[in-house]
Amino acid sequence: MEDATSVRAAVSQYYGETIQKTEDLKTSACCTAKAPAPEVIAVLRRIPEEIRSK
Repeated sequence: MEDATSVRAAVSQYYGETIQKTEDLKTSACCTAKAPAPEVIAVLRRIPEEIRSK
C-alpha cells in the first residue's frame, strides 16, 4: 500500500508534467455525456484557454 505522500507525488507529476493537453489524458473519467450546469459554464469561461486546454 502506498502512503499519502507517494500518492500525492504521483498525482502531482501526472497532472503537472505528464498532462500537457486534454489529449494526453489516459482516462475519460472527468468527462460526462451531459452538458455542465449554466453556472459551471459561466465559471469555465473565466478560466484562460491555456489552462482549459490542459
